[in-house]
Amino acid sequence: MNIINKYFEFKKSALMEYSSIFINSKLGRNYIGEYINTYINTYYFHILDTYYENEVTDYNDQVIIKEIKGKRLELLDETNKIVDEKERQEHQNLINDCYKYILIFIIIDLKDFTYCNKLQDFRDTLKKILIENKRLIPDDEEITEKLSVAVKDNINKERKFFIGLRNDTFDVGYYSYRDSNENYLVKLNYSIHQLENNYTKLVLEKNYNNEKILLDKFIATMNLVEIDLLDKIIKNRKIKHYFIECPITKIDKRETLEKMVMSFSNPRIKDNVVFIVNYNDYISHKTLFKNLEEYNFALLIDLSRTIVIEKRLAEIEEFDVFKYVIINGMKKEDSQLIENYVMKNKVMFMNELNMM
Repeated sequence: MNIINKYFEFKKSALMEYSSIFINSKLGRNYIGEYINTYINTYYFHILDTYYENEVTDYNDQVIIKEIKGKRLELLDETNKIVDEKERQEHQNLINDCYKYILIFIIIDLKDFTYCNKLQDFRDTLKKILIENKRLIPDDEEITEKLSVAVKDNINKERKFFIGLRNDTFDVGYYSYRDSNENYLVKLNYSIHQLENNYTKLVLEKNYNNEKILLDKFIATMNLVEIDLLDKIIKNRKIKHYFIECPITKIDKRETLEKMVMSFSNPRIKDNVVFIVNYNDYISHKTLFKNLEEYNFALLIDLSRTIVIEKRLAEIEEFDVFKYVIINGMKKEDSQLIENYVMKNKVMFMNELNMM
C-alpha cells in the first residue's frame, strides 16, 4: 500500500472510531461508512458522487454539505425498497442520525489541532465545537471526554506518521518547462553533509549519477513526490503536472512497472503525474506498457539526428500510450516545422527548463 492510501485508510479508521462513540449497530456503521466515503471523495479526492451537477472550482464547505445531503437523500431513497414499515423506519432513523454525526466528524477532521498537546487542550477545543453545533449533537460531558481521548490519540498517530516520512538526505526540486507554467520536471536532490566533509563534490556527483542507481533514485523520487502530493491533497491545494523520468531499461518486468505507476492511482493525482520515457527505451520495451493506458506517459525524443522529421512525428502520433511528447535536440532549421506541427490527442513541448 502506498503512502497516500495508507494515510486515508488511517483517516477513515479514525472517523469510524469517532462514530463508535455514538453508533453500536453494524447497520449504523455501514451508513456512517457511506457518509465517510462521500466526504473523503468530495473534499480530498474531488470526486462528486451524488447529485451536485454544476461545475465545481472550489471544493469548500458548501460543496461538502451538498454532497453529504445528496448521499442522505440517496440512502433514504434506497429504503423505499424495504417492505416492512418498522424496518424501513429503523433504517431511515439511522440514516438521519448518521447524517448529523458525520457533519460533526467533518468539523473535527478539518479543525486545526496544531497547538493541542495535552488532553485538556483537545477537551476545550471539542467542547467548543459541540456547544456551537448542539443542534446536531447535545453537549454532553461523557461524549466530550470520549471524543477528546479518541481525537488526541489519532492526532498523535498522524503526527508520528508524518515524522516517519521526513528525509534529511534527499528532497525534490521542481523545474517548469519554458513553454508551460503547468508542467514541472521533478529532480531528486541530495544533501549528505557527513560525506561532503570527507569527499569532493566531483566524487559524490559521479556516484550519485551512476547508472546502477537509476532505479533507486526513481523510487526515492516517487516517494518524495507522493509525500508532497499528500500534503497538497490534505491542504486542498491545486496540483500541477509533475513529470518524473522513468528508467525503463532498469525495469525489466511489466508487473514491476505496473506496481510503480499504480502508486499514483489516487483519482486526485492520477492525471497530474506523468512518467517520462525515452524514445529508444519505449521501442525496445513496448510490452511493459500493456494495460497502463489510464496512466500518463510522456515520450522524450531527440531529433538532433533525425533526417525526416515529419515522418518521425507522424510515427509518434500513433503511439497511443503517450499523452505528452517532449522534444530534445531540435535543429534550428527544423524549429519552424516542429513548432507548427499539430499532434492529435497529444501535448507537445520543448525540453527546456526554467532553472531559476
